This record gives sequence, structure tokens and C-alpha cells, in this order.
Amino acid sequence: MILPIRAEFPDHGWATLSIQMPILANDKTSKDYIPLLKEVNSRFDAAVQFLKAKNIQNIVIAAHSMGATMANQYLTTKPDPAIRAYIAISMSSDPKTKELDNVKKLRLIKNIPVLDIYGNQDLDPVLRFAKNRLKAGQKSNPKYKQVMIKGADHFYLSKNEQLIKIIRLWLLKNAPGKEITNPAASTQGAAPSIN
Repeated sequence: MILPIRAEFPDHGWATLSIQMPILANDKTSKDYIPLLKEVNSRFDAAVQFLKAKNIQNIVIAAHSMGATMANQYLTTKPDPAIRAYIAISMSSDPKTKELDNVKKLRLIKNIPVLDIYGNQDLDPVLRFAKNRLKAGQKSNPKYKQVMIKGADHFYLSKNEQLIKIIRLWLLKNAPGKEITNPAASTQGAAPSIN
């Protein structure tokens, strides 16, 4: 699901970096990931330091599904101030488990713009808590926005174009880019105008 975004965004001046988060077999539940959440911050920190070393100043996190839970873990504990915005795609929640309670975590993300995207045919834990996420986000963050994509399932099959357009327009408003000042960075595969 992230691949179409990563393939399209360089054409619009965005460089992307994929971070390998801890992953388990498909038959595992969200609760099986709880012990792995302790690995998340160091992976995000390493990625941010790598981007900063390339003189990339406008850093945005985009995460899907369990990746959004992991991004929330990072953003509610010790995020780098270089993070300018956050895009959560198909974020679920489990209010009975504090590590997976993304509604509660959204209340703690106050200093950066947040885009919460989901499909109206998404998974039940995503749909069931959409209104709760909306209330929590709007109450704590004036830069929070939720968007539902009609006809989209959890993987946005046949809705990638719409998903990309929503993200691009939101980024133009909430994390506009600037020209690279380090010419060495632009010779390493980055687009001339990096965001």
C-alpha cells in the first residue's frame, strides 16, 4: 500500500525513506506486537538522523495500519523536533490495551499537523474508532484532519490515486517544502526540490 505513494512522490519533489519496523507473521494479533514497540523509537531516531545528515529539513511520517500504532508510540514519547507532520493511514485502536489505544495517543500529539485517513470499507477496528479518533484529534490538535475515502478498503485497492492526491494536497498546506541548500544532497538521487 505504501509502494504507490513512494513511487509517485519523487515526481512531486518528495524523497521517501522506508523504515523497516518490527514485523511478525500475518497470523499474529496486534497484542503480539506490544513487546516489539520498545524497538520503535530507535528506528525512527536513526531514520531522522539519516535524513538530517542529508540536509533534509522537512520530515513527515506516513504510516499504515500497525505502522501508525508504531508512529504513535514514537510521536507520544520522544519525537525529534524535526518531524513537521504526520499522516496516519487506516489507524485502528484498542482502548482496552494502553499500548494500542491510538485514540488516547492522538490526544497527546498536539504540536504537528495530523492527517488521519481511512476507507469506508476498512477493517472493523479502524472503522469502529473513527469517530473517537476524530473527537480526540479535534479536541487536542487544531491541525488535526480526518478524511474518509469512499470505496476504499484497508489496502486502498483501486483508490491509490485518490489517496495520493489527498496526501499531496494536505502536504502542500501543512508541510510545504523548500529548496535544498546542500548541493551534495541533490546529487544523491533526491529531487531538486525536496520536501
